[in-house]
Amino acid sequence: MSRLFFRETGRHNCGRARLILSLFMVFAMIIGLVPASDMTVLAEEREVLKAGTYDIPVKLLKEDKSSVSMASAAVQSATFVVAEDGTTEVTLGLGTVNGVYASQWKYYTEDSCEDKSKLADTTPVKDADGNEISVTFTLPKEAYSWGGVFLQMSIGGGWAHNAYLSFDLSNVKSDDGTVQSSSVSHVKQFGEYDIDVTVTAKDEKILKIDVTGKNFSGQYVDNNKMYLNKAVEGLKDAYIGKSVKDVKEIEAVDSVSGATYSSNGIKDAIIKALGLEATKEVINVPSEKLKEGTYTVDISYTTDLASHSLVENEKNTAVINVDANGNMSLTTDIINGTTKEPLYVTQFNGYYTDNDKTKELKKDAVVEKSAVDYEDDVFTAEDKAVTKVTLPLEGDYAVIYNTNAEIYVPVMKNLTGEISGVKFDRGKFSTDCFIKVYWDSLKKDSSSSSSSGSTLNLKDGTYTVNGSLYKPGMTSTSMSDTAIDHTMKLIVSGGKARLTMNFKGMDISGITGYIGSLSYYDTGYKMDVNGNPTGSLVSADVESVQKNSDGTIVSDDYGTNYPSVLSFDVIPEAFNDGIVPLQITIPVMEAIAPAAGAQNVYLKLDLNSIKLSETEKPSTNTNKAEIGTKVVNSGNTYKVISKERVTLLRGKKNIKSITIPATVKVNGVKCKVTAVAANAFKNNKKLTSVTIGKYVTKVGNNAFKGCKKLKNIKFVNGVSAKTKKALKKQIIKAGAKGVKFK
Repeated sequence: MSRLFFRETGRHNCGRARLILSLFMVFAMIIGLVPASDMTVLAEEREVLKAGTYDIPVKLLKEDKSSVSMASAAVQSATFVVAEDGTTEVTLGLGTVNGVYASQWKYYTEDSCEDKSKLADTTPVKDADGNEISVTFTLPKEAYSWGGVFLQMSIGGGWAHNAYLSFDLSNVKSDDGTVQSSSVSHVKQFGEYDIDVTVTAKDEKILKIDVTGKNFSGQYVDNNKMYLNKAVEGLKDAYIGKSVKDVKEIEAVDSVSGATYSSNGIKDAIIKALGLEATKEVINVPSEKLKEGTYTVDISYTTDLASHSLVENEKNTAVINVDANGNMSLTTDIINGTTKEPLYVTQFNGYYTDNDKTKELKKDAVVEKSAVDYEDDVFTAEDKAVTKVTLPLEGDYAVIYNTNAEIYVPVMKNLTGEISGVKFDRGKFSTDCFIKVYWDSLKKDSSSSSSSGSTLNLKDGTYTVNGSLYKPGMTSTSMSDTAIDHTMKLIVSGGKARLTMNFKGMDISGITGYIGSLSYYDTGYKMDVNGNPTGSLVSADVESVQKNSDGTIVSDDYGTNYPSVLSFDVIPEAFNDGIVPLQITIPVMEAIAPAAGAQNVYLKLDLNSIKLSETEKPSTNTNKAEIGTKVVNSGNTYKVISKERVTLLRGKKNIKSITIPATVKVNGVKCKVTAVAANAFKNNKKLTSVTIGKYVTKVGNNAFKGCKKLKNIKFVNGVSAKTKKALKKQIIKAGAKGVKFK
């Protein structure tokens, strides 16, 4: 996504930002991260109209173009007929001025009306009374760039008058119902240039976007053309089908990685061409002091000099702790050395006193540093990077909190000395960094509250607990309550709990039906006026599916692969009130009554019924990768399915790209990743690329279903041609349609 942090705050040194970013590009090209050749340079002049017939809004202005001519009523309409070779015939529909038609229409072949020798005749069409009701002439090719053409006419048989016919090429309607609109945005980075965009639409949907770079200047002209072309290639289909009236649809299109400024310039020009207003970000700070406790909140964390993110993505989740006196501290992870952000935070230099940049930097933040998997001749194996920071939030509530850090960017390691006020030491430099707090996302972490029913009072182990499913309002049980076993397994580990539910068929008006899927509402959920839960939904994991007595998977007129055993994490709130908000789907109900298939229910647990399982004792073996063991690695969840074999059970929420590793460690045991489980990335709206690990041989059903932005799937070296062929079929069947395999 675009980072408009500099312009939003309005207080950063954009000149320095442009310089450092320019240097970044140059050194990226030097070491080969960015191709310096095979660049497709966009034309600097664009043919405004393709072959066809168009109605063009025009105005007749005074000779000096200062205002509308008193004879403006003489021109009523303009039709442009563009031939394949670009020749344009213009026909003007004429009207009267005070009841009198103008005559003897001529046009100038240059952008001036001083030289009478440049006058050319038009071809008139007259009515029965001899009045010229239309004239046709060949438009000078340069007139598109002029924006109009000078005319001469006589009114009432008097002397000849000059006027200027101005074209409105930003609002063009063709004879096939398509509408063209144009606008220009200005990009200041790397020497400045303009992006000219023409949007072609029909029935209020975008059909085509034409983009041209113009007025390139400075020493990075070739770079700018290359990056603009990269943005054009990456976005050429992204806007097709978007509504011309919905700015949020336009703004939702992601920027092309590595061509952010060009992508943003294209987006800005499209919004202006369509006459829309860009959405203004509004962040409401708290109106009163927060109560004591632990909260989660979304933040962005960017640097001043190069708009790098210190949390990799546009947003990440941080933790805010509030003590009994109302003092706040914020804890956030720092992400180092990713493909998206190839930088390393080597030192956290501090935060500004009272959040005032004119005051001193305080050094008392709590900083965690760790070894990272990177080294070169500057950043050695002994060096560590900052991986977590906890700092006080001083001053009044604010959207922006000011800090400072030392950063190392490997592609800049040839930079040493002071450049434009920035001191470099072999690619290391200090810069202000800005934490942007999205206060509207603030949620209190209920797990920090004390309660006799808290999982903290349960030792690690396997328990049973009784529960039932209730309708919203919780005054009566849900129809789906007959489809569950009411005694459930509860596994507690490290103060967290995971619940396993068994399902069976249920009778619905004489038809046997099954639960199709189950999701739970994440921590911080709310209830609406009707008692329905609202919030973020997280899919439960399917452990097994319903089977017939002969071992075949249940399949009927309403679906198949109905879950038999599901498991999911228990939200902290449930150990205060025993309530787990769920959403289930019942395919047979959807068939009987559309929109009735998805239902909100509440699982009400009897906390007093929790007891240690008699058949399953708490595990004391931490040195083996036992079947069923789950482990989280880089936000992705893996499950042991056989000896030293794991499946990627669930991808990290909203992950944009992933490389499935060859192995992961489970309790110290190296296990091969051999499969991608069913529904592993289902409905991930941000996933764009996946690299398949060398040991993967199976991809489960719906693993990539709903991943609308997934375009590229790559196989690592070592995967045989036979395995690739089999996996491609499985991947496409799993929902990854239209992807490119590499």
